[in-house]
Amino acid sequence: VLLRPGIIHTIAPGVRLGAGYTFVATAPYGEVPLAQPLREHRLWQQVTLNHAAGPLAITHRYRWEQRWIAPVNSTGLGAYAYQQRARYMVRAQAPLGGLTYRARPVTGYAQEELLLPVGHGGSAGRFTQNRFHVGAGVPLGTRQRLDVGYMNLWNAIASVPANEIDHTVTLNW
Repeated sequence: VLLRPGIIHTIAPGVRLGAGYTFVATAPYGEVPLAQPLREHRLWQQVTLNHAAGPLAITHRYRWEQRWIAPVNSTGLGAYAYQQRARYMVRAQAPLGGLTYRARPVTGYAQEELLLPVGHGGSAGRFTQNRFHVGAGVPLGTRQRLDVGYMNLWNAIASVPANEIDHTVTLNW
């Protein structure tokens, strides 16, 4: 479960500032599963820059996160650990040929995101996740879109140490 409400404000053409909260509830999954589920609360701040390159719409997002993470054990939640993380995402999207839905163009996209912990011992200064997405955006209205895609998630598991690759279908509204 990932819930991420926030407020984003356009301060100039192609420049947006945002902030919000995230709740994450995980369960063991993947090639190297965690020993127990986790619960996470985050605060985040971001700057998003948009520009065009021919038919492509390019987005750069810079996000800073403050994270409080606790394991779920047989007696409830364990102690919360505090972390910080920087994220950089770049996304390119363009209309997919003549495909339309409700007279609006369907878009194709490719997106790359790198995640870097900041100030945390041995993991600081090295990427711990890489998320590559491809998919299509189906317009639901003038200000709404459903993105359906595939994400290849490379995850560095510090506790093992190991790396895993997860293949995920994504739905974003």
